[in-house]
Amino acid sequence: MFERGEAEVGVWFDGRTWALVDGGMPIRFAVPKEGATVGMVSYHIMKNTPKMDVCKQFVNFAISVEAQGVSATTCSTARSAARPS
Repeated sequence: MFERGEAEVGVWFDGRTWALVDGGMPIRFAVPKEGATVGMVSYHIMKNTPKMDVCKQFVNFAISVEAQGVSATTCSTARSAARPS
């Protein structure tokens, strides 16, 4: 919608904004002075899955300190020269 000029403001994750900035679009990301919400991720295992053990191992890894640390430091929103520091 931003690319087509159909929106001038929107609620969006910053990573999508930075992708547009990296592509040359004159757009900015702003956080209200009151703060912003945190994106949530949830994991769900299908009832009676034949791979319950593997699913539980994955969820336990995904919520581990190790995995959370990697997620917090290497998200797919890599820095750009156009981004504020």
